[in-house]
Amino acid sequence: MVGSRRDSMEPNEDSITIEEIPVGTIPNWLFDHFVNQAIDPRPISKGGPSKILTIYSNENSRRQHMSMLSDIGFAFDRTLHHTLESLKSSLMADLRIPRRISLGPAFDLVLHNLCSERASNLSFPLINPLPNMHWGEGKTTALSELHTFLSKESTTVSWDGPGMHSFREILRDIELKTGGTHPDFLTSKILEGIESVGTPFTLLDIDGIILLDHASPINKSDQELLSALSKIRPIHQLTYPGSYRLGFHGFQLVDDFPVTDTDDLPEWIPNHEISNHKDAPTVHRVFVNREEQSFEASISIARGFLSKEPNSTVLIIDPSFEENQTRWNKIIQDLGLPVSGLKRPITHSPLGHWLHELAKIGNGANSFSMDKLRLLAVQGSLSPFSPFHNEDKTNDISPRPDTELLSQIARSEHILGGPGALERWMEALCRPTEKDERGPARESTQWWMIALVSSILPLLDKTDRELLSNQRLLTGCHSGKLLEVPNPPSSGDEWLVRTVQQIDTANTVDSLDGNTIPISSVIKAITTEHESLRSFQRSVGQTPPAGGSEWVSELSSILNTASLPVPISGISSRLRVMAPKDALGCNSDIAILANTSAPSWNLRSPKIPFVGEMERHKFELLRPDVPIIRARHHLYHIL
Repeated sequence: MVGSRRDSMEPNEDSITIEEIPVGTIPNWLFDHFVNQAIDPRPISKGGPSKILTIYSNENSRRQHMSMLSDIGFAFDRTLHHTLESLKSSLMADLRIPRRISLGPAFDLVLHNLCSERASNLSFPLINPLPNMHWGEGKTTALSELHTFLSKESTTVSWDGPGMHSFREILRDIELKTGGTHPDFLTSKILEGIESVGTPFTLLDIDGIILLDHASPINKSDQELLSALSKIRPIHQLTYPGSYRLGFHGFQLVDDFPVTDTDDLPEWIPNHEISNHKDAPTVHRVFVNREEQSFEASISIARGFLSKEPNSTVLIIDPSFEENQTRWNKIIQDLGLPVSGLKRPITHSPLGHWLHELAKIGNGANSFSMDKLRLLAVQGSLSPFSPFHNEDKTNDISPRPDTELLSQIARSEHILGGPGALERWMEALCRPTEKDERGPARESTQWWMIALVSSILPLLDKTDRELLSNQRLLTGCHSGKLLEVPNPPSSGDEWLVRTVQQIDTANTVDSLDGNTIPISSVIKAITTEHESLRSFQRSVGQTPPAGGSEWVSELSSILNTASLPVPISGISSRLRVMAPKDALGCNSDIAILANTSAPSWNLRSPKIPFVGEMERHKFELLRPDVPIIRARHHLYHIL
């Protein structure tokens, strides 16, 4: 039996067994074991069920099966249900590895600044051969993308391409100064920790690990991690049958034959009949004239099925889900069903957009252009400056812009925007006017312009800042009196604090439909990300800019790349839409495969910077058939 089999094999081979299962969701015997190990806490030595840790192929599959367990009505140990990524997080805590560094806009900005400094010292001679040569953000992004890819493939040490050695030094330096762990180094640190510490706490009372079906191949670093775990606890793989070369068969850690006899099953695996047979599914084809009609056809089928079966579930698989998610969400919302939130940059919210426009209005080739000023004047999301004077209702002059007057002056003075545009605006507005009925409106516009410039003073260049020291430009064109100027902020950071503090966060409950993001949440996202940037800069010893174009560039990067809070309904939907890779291991009463044309299902190998044909063959990277193999496996599961 098992004893004799183990005596005849190498320890690592013996600790990994393979079993082929029917294509689809997890076998019934495994789900029954989930229930048994939840209700019976006894160890296997005292007659209880074996304690098994299960590794799912993706988060959707993991959540679905945990939801199925919750619906039965009892508590269960969620730490026994993992994906590879969530398992890494648990092992990181077990092995006392420093916290994971959060990657985002703040980290990207700090990393780019460090790379730019190193580039000026010729640390990247092949990419940046001159010390005064500009180091663009694209170069930092390319190196970061390459390092992440090579780390997953366990090739960073042997890689001799341009800039990788210096880039790794920068990442190590960030780790040292922040006391954290960069995600690219996490798997290697876990492997080192397992080798030095031994059995992690997560695996202490585990009898074995079941690795559910994964599309082949998985990253080399993940393969190394699973091989290391197999030396601590045995791993039993459940894979789909079929041709391994074509991709039908699931990933295998070792090249070994699957178990075909129940006597050869590990002792900790529940007794069950071994079978990979499954009845042929019922497949219907619905032809449409254009792929655009796939959306309407899919929803029509789903709506009809859901209305007939009150407790049924529908799964729509779209190979172009990321590109079509906004459209799917709108369609599902129209059905009255909850949807998964969509990650969007802060600039996609009205507040984020106008904050971005206000910060940039004095910078760039279109600074203080008529279009920018007009749009800023008519928007209602935020006020460029807080009230700074006593409102006199009997006085016709107050800091309010006249958009028609702005257009008229721009045309007559030919003010296009860009360097020098602010001075031309202020010169045109300060000229004394004849005593006509438009005099108060002109001075009100002049006052508004002065208040606007004062409020964003730290964000302007030196030439524009000096304009507020010219008394002639601050004298009212109609009254001839010196106009009151609000106190300017001392720095860009103070400007941001002032601006968000004066925003009205009052929002009625009626305007929140479950998908609308409250203004207070948008403000929190902005300030949290900006504070994170400042904290990161202090940790690595960088001096943040006080103002000017560098400060505006920082804020612009944050607003364009940081994500808005994702609305969560908290209700599981009977209709789900996801990509094929995210549907692996999931099941439903009916599955609909939409948008199956060649352009929609991208089967091209990804392009990684600095990886050419020579490197690809030398290190066995980016095989052109891998996307096809994985797609075939995902399609095999769906059908």
